[in-house]
Amino acid sequence: MRLPTTLDIKSMLKTTACVCGGLLAACGGDEEAGGETMAATVLAPEPGEDFFSGIRQLTFGGQNAEAYFSADGSQLIFQRTGTDEACDQQYIMNIDGSDMRRVSSGLGRTTCGYFYQGDERIVYSST
Repeated sequence: MRLPTTLDIKSMLKTTACVCGGLLAACGGDEEAGGETMAATVLAPEPGEDFFSGIRQLTFGGQNAEAYFSADGSQLIFQRTGTDEACDQQYIMNIDGSDMRRVSSGLGRTTCGYFYQGDERIVYSST
């Protein structure tokens, strides 16, 4: 197993910050859950920003937070309160913003979703 280098870690942090920023900034809109998503939107960095580029907003509508990559980097699992939900639920989507779907039961409040076992399974906390 190859350990990540400093360059790998910086790249991962930069990408994670971009994705999480896009998720956190995504409130308001017309998206519905269940696989139907709007196309990812490219956002320009703030004036004077030297570290982030290629920022894409992946979610629209509801409140979205706390996203984590799958091991292969193709998907995200994240916490979301949709417009028709009372509490945070867990959703998965492809990294391009397509195929968003709820993976939690819809009951209670959920948090801290992660992929494991080679992206074969997920785990999250629920009340």
